[in-house]
Amino acid sequence: MIDNILDGKKIFVFDFDGTIINSEPLHWTAHKECLKDYGVTITSDDIKRYIGTTDKYIYSTIKNEFKLNYDVEKMILKKVEKFLELAEEKNIKPFKYFEEILGNYENVSFNILSSQHMEILEKFLEKWGIRKRFDTIISVSDTGIDKKEVYKNTFKYYKCNQEDVVLFEDSMKCLELAKKEGINTVGIEMEYNEGKLKNCDYIIVESSN
Repeated sequence: MIDNILDGKKIFVFDFDGTIINSEPLHWTAHKECLKDYGVTITSDDIKRYIGTTDKYIYSTIKNEFKLNYDVEKMILKKVEKFLELAEEKNIKPFKYFEEILGNYENVSFNILSSQHMEILEKFLEKWGIRKRFDTIISVSDTGIDKKEVYKNTFKYYKCNQEDVVLFEDSMKCLELAKKEGINTVGIEMEYNEGKLKNCDYIIVESSN
């Protein structure tokens, strides 16, 4: 039972894409749209390789690998704009498990630690009417703060020790890093990471639909 993991904990930390919402397909549709003019085709293996990384890392890596001539920052802005258009069309909502936890643990501090841009995070949370439920939102893309740094220094960022924190993530790399620091881990499994999440304290299986 996931309640055995969550009960008594003080801090819940959520990744965003693939953890709170099924947004990964929209991100990769946006990436493909931005890169098609450069003759770059993104495969499913590429997607798996880049899960959990920032747009800056993705566009910088692709630029170097394919020896392309584009401005990374302009590509990021173009991609964010395209993603927001797609998200508005789909009207995507949070995962059911997340809504249940949000409703059942009113006295726990909710936080976001994501590679996503702050503009996107804020826009979704405001749209869903839940922005006030989050005490801290850390955007790796905007702040440059590494997730590993946060896992190592939970008292600095959340004013509590690692054993009082639960991390919700879809990235095996992040889950492993957090687990090494003594953080409780809940993996969110979907089609793209099926069977990849190992040694988590609990795994939630979500539909890709």
